[in-house]
Amino acid sequence: MSSELIQGLYLSLLGISGVFIVLSCLAGFMWLMGLIQSRREGYELEEVPKREVKFTEKELLAIAAAIQYYHTLYEDVVDVSVSERWKEFARSLQVNV
Repeated sequence: MSSELIQGLYLSLLGISGVFIVLSCLAGFMWLMGLIQSRREGYELEEVPKREVKFTEKELLAIAAAIQYYHTLYEDVVDVSVSERWKEFARSLQVNV
């Protein structure tokens, strides 16, 4: 093997091992922080109260439709302008395929 190939493999191995060493140090640090947090006195999980369902599916659909209708009528709707040469472009794509 050439010396450049050996040097490239060596640098790759060195870089990959460096990344895994840093990741293992980070994982160890996170594990230690978890141990410290769990040993704390008075550390309890609070239960989150469940949210009550206030609307049915039909009501939510009606609300969404009303909002869409309002924005369509009273807000500025953006007009999409089409390129004047779109037909020629489409035909050229069909020919090239």
